[in-house]
Amino acid sequence: MSTLHKSTRLSGKIQKNSQLVSVEWPGISPRRGLVREIPKHIRLYPGDTIITSGNSEIYPEGIRIGTIEEVQERPDENFNTATLTFLTDFNSLEFVQVVVDMFRKEKMELKASFKEL
Repeated sequence: MSTLHKSTRLSGKIQKNSQLVSVEWPGISPRRGLVREIPKHIRLYPGDTIITSGNSEIYPEGIRIGTIEEVQERPDENFNTATLTFLTDFNSLEFVQVVVDMFRKEKMELKASFKEL
């Protein structure tokens, strides 16, 4: 699934402090995304880098997703949000690589066996 799909939720983290956040695409500009679930005590500034957390089966840890453009403080909510500029210009992509996880089936079976315990 592409990052530019409204159902995609990437597990990311702030590079400077490893705080987990959620990254999504709001469906407006292919250059901009949203960073959600930023705890109030975390200071995030324009230019800070968001990377993949490694907490998903799709992306390994440490891939740069983008940089913070603007932080929106939400006084009435538990978390803040921020606008992100993707490092990839999805409009100019000509070629992509699709990586097939040869061990995906085995991983899913292992996870299912733990749920049964």
